[in-house]
Amino acid sequence: RQTGGSLATLAPVPATTATRQRQADNQDALAALVRRSALVEEAEASTDIPFETYDDAVAFRDDLAERLDDELLAVGGEGDNPLADETFRALEDVRSAMIADITTRAADLRRLVTVERRATLPALVLSHQLYGDDTAAVVEQADVIVRRNRVRHPGFVPGGRPLQVFSEP
Repeated sequence: RQTGGSLATLAPVPATTATRQRQADNQDALAALVRRSALVEEAEASTDIPFETYDDAVAFRDDLAERLDDELLAVGGEGDNPLADETFRALEDVRSAMIADITTRAADLRRLVTVERRATLPALVLSHQLYGDDTAAVVEQADVIVRRNRVRHPGFVPGGRPLQVFSEP
């Protein structure tokens, strides 16, 4: 996933003259500024995301960390930019803080496991098989099974396909 939206689709400026070269450099700098700002804002906004599971949090964290890594590599290649070192350190600090925050919050979240049943079952039956006799937990987890696995009808959770469920209610 690329950050920066429409700036990624700007037509390149042909560097045929000194003025055009300056225009191309400015366009590249503006695109980098927007990408980096968007990544920093996403990292900051991630502090307010209420992740449902450990797996959701880790997937988000890893995706954002990878995109920040890509930007760090791009900054590292800007040897002639006098602000490259400062920008690199700032992005690295954002990356480290985001990873620490999400990792800490994820530690207490429930984990997902994959189960597969041969037969098509109602979500309540599957939930009862997985989580026991606690009626409130069975009903809640049946709803989670339907939602997380995009089951069309709770009376017919398809058999023969992997399903994501919580490791414990």
